[in-house]
Amino acid sequence: MSEEEHESKLGATKSAELTGPELYALLAAGYEPLQVVVGVAAISMGTSGLGRSIRNLFEKGHVRSVSETARLARKEALAEVEAEAKALGADLVLVQEWILKDATQVVEVTCVANALKRTGDFRQMPIATATS
Repeated sequence: MSEEEHESKLGATKSAELTGPELYALLAAGYEPLQVVVGVAAISMGTSGLGRSIRNLFEKGHVRSVSETARLARKEALAEVEAEAKALGADLVLVQEWILKDATQVVEVTCVANALKRTGDFRQMPIATATS
């Protein structure tokens, strides 16, 4: 079988960061996954952030500079995901995972999400049952 024949039998290949039950529920609700979209933001805390990080090694408590930087990086990563999903024609973005990496001066946030397209109304899907 040629590659072209194989591709035509498969149709469009899509990827999704979804479990079987999640995919089933989304299909039943009238959504189809388009593609996995990823947004990454790495933000430097600057030299003042480095000083605070070193000082906080010896003190306990909330490190506001790191929290604020992580919040900003999260916001930017999500904006990147939303822009990519919009370009694909998605109607909904379902975030599956947030990954936070904190180095001495840089906070990196990765957002992994699914771009979803509304394909129709809610439909009754068959319920699979195990038989004994």
